[in-house]
Amino acid sequence: MSIIDLHVSTENSFNEINGNNRSIELKEKYEQYYTPTNIANYMAAMFKPKKKKSITMLDPGVGMGSLTIAFVRNVLEWDNHPVEIKALLYEIDETVKFRLEENLSELKEYCLSHGVTFQWELKFTDFISDSVEKILRGDIDIFDYVILNPPYRKMVSGSKEDDELRGIGIQSANYYAAFVSLSKRYLKQHGEYVAITPRSFCNGVYFLPYRKDMELDTRYLDFHLFDSRTSPFSKDQVLQETIIYHGIKEIWDSNKYVNVLHSTDSSFSDTSKQLLKLEEIVYPSDANRVIRILRNGDEKQISDRINALPCTLKDIGLDVSTGPIVGFREKSENISKDVVENSYPYLYSKHIKNGAIVWPLNDAKNNSIIGDDSNLKRLRNRGNYVLVKRMSSKEERRRIICGVLKASDYNYEYFGFDNKTNYYHRNKSGFELEVTKGLCVFLSASLVDIYFRTFSGHTQVNASDLKSLRYPTINDLKELSSAYDDESDNQDSIDRKVEEIIKKYHNQD
Repeated sequence: MSIIDLHVSTENSFNEINGNNRSIELKEKYEQYYTPTNIANYMAAMFKPKKKKSITMLDPGVGMGSLTIAFVRNVLEWDNHPVEIKALLYEIDETVKFRLEENLSELKEYCLSHGVTFQWELKFTDFISDSVEKILRGDIDIFDYVILNPPYRKMVSGSKEDDELRGIGIQSANYYAAFVSLSKRYLKQHGEYVAITPRSFCNGVYFLPYRKDMELDTRYLDFHLFDSRTSPFSKDQVLQETIIYHGIKEIWDSNKYVNVLHSTDSSFSDTSKQLLKLEEIVYPSDANRVIRILRNGDEKQISDRINALPCTLKDIGLDVSTGPIVGFREKSENISKDVVENSYPYLYSKHIKNGAIVWPLNDAKNNSIIGDDSNLKRLRNRGNYVLVKRMSSKEERRRIICGVLKASDYNYEYFGFDNKTNYYHRNKSGFELEVTKGLCVFLSASLVDIYFRTFSGHTQVNASDLKSLRYPTINDLKELSSAYDDESDNQDSIDRKVEEIIKKYHNQD
């Protein structure tokens, strides 16, 4: 049975396994959430059966046992299932010990009823520290399968865990990435893992070391995306775009195929599937190793069309950077809500409205920055720029929200760009107004938005992601500027004009 068709309805007598079994205080402490039964069953069904008498598995954050139970129950459904299953289980929250051990004992009895022995080692300790110790000693056990739903907490640079990981060559921006990186080190050759994590690792410079690390000795077999940001962990009100991914301990091969699965929510009732080559997901020439996951044929077509555009940012003499002003690091007396003497416009996300910059704002926390010897290097010369919000709210229709800053609208020598904005520039200075308008129109197109979402699974817009886009020529952008000036243009007409440019480079006929 395929993983699309398999949706096990589990009426078990195990202790109820859901997020309500862990207190809010502990959820916040560990930022780890129990896996709902239907998702656990779906993940377990991704594994490929092995014709072995005995198999081994690792669950590095076992919780109440939902993933381990789902894994074992699924193994028992194999045509030639093993007669022995051995598990290594980690958990840091000792408050679940009694109920977890009850669940494991009941699972053991369930296995015996199927002629299978189930043995486990349960370690109430820190998976990261214990694993690093094992790796340094050179006595790490290896397993056939790893299944995990790791904690989602950010990794603090210089923390104990960060230092330990760096000591074995792992750089991680988040605990979930650290858990998956360590877990793949427990795999035998041809062993498999299945993980459910935020999708944020697919792009951005912070997760580049993780993406590279996973490519060293594993390759992806399956991705499953959800339309709903809340569905997988709705009981816990987790507002992350979540992804399930399945990989194997084998040499990276761009010519191998990957299943891309997609459903509206975690009921999996409308799951669709398409088969893509790995090279269509991670471009061989992409130094940033961005993972572009195309949910359907329409997104594949859009990706092909955007990638047919002729230019990189460098080709058109432009660049994009994150705003250099971090408000809380500036002298408090230099930042003001009011427009004061010897100050310059201090622009951040709130000032970006409807494709333009609206400044000053009465309801803005800050509007002005006073320039002095301490910050002049962080201010930018008067000129025309395109500003982009680094964070878009989930209510906003598009991910890329941009606005044109026209130098002629403001009689100031400098501008200050907040760290929560990205700004397009030419050698840190402004560029032709006509080009800024056309660039803003291009970035506002629906096709660009859809393409951007194929690799960005969160509301943050990184400068590195904007750099990775393909762009029209300078003359094309000038041509698009007319759509910016025409106030009658709505989204449909903007999209038509951008489509006309794209058709020059990618003819669908």
